Amino acid sequence: MTLKERSIFLSIASLVTIQGIVYFIFKEFFQEQTDFGLRPHDFTSSLLHMHILFVPALVFLFGYLYKVHIYKKLKSKKKKISGFISMVFFVLMIFSGYLLQMGFSLDSSRFIGYLHVLISVIWFAFCIYHAGFRRP
Repeated sequence: MTLKERSIFLSIASLVTIQGIVYFIFKEFFQEQTDFGLRPHDFTSSLLHMHILFVPALVFLFGYLYKVHIYKKLKSKKKKISGFISMVFFVLMIFSGYLLQMGFSLDSSRFIGYLHVLISVIWFAFCIYHAGFRRP
């Protein structure tokens, strides 16, 4: 994996993660009182649509990363546990995001949303750790 590939992946991952956290903050903490009760902030739906537009780029880059980096490392004897954990959490993150789009009941959707945020933050932390961790 080249330095350019790593920087592109980390840039898109940072963009998606930061944008997702901003969406979560707006969804949970910025609600407007109207005559009909509480409703989400006007910017919330735009943030969700931007997140849904950015994520496929990250998934595509992960597929490329799997081809040029992960598959080779899984076959070699030298394996980093941080990379394996990052890969597992990435798959869980994609699966929980997919479940969110399926439109379950409000209670289960809220739980899956919190789970998605938790998994995403853990994934991003392992991703940054793994990318910055170098062997001599």
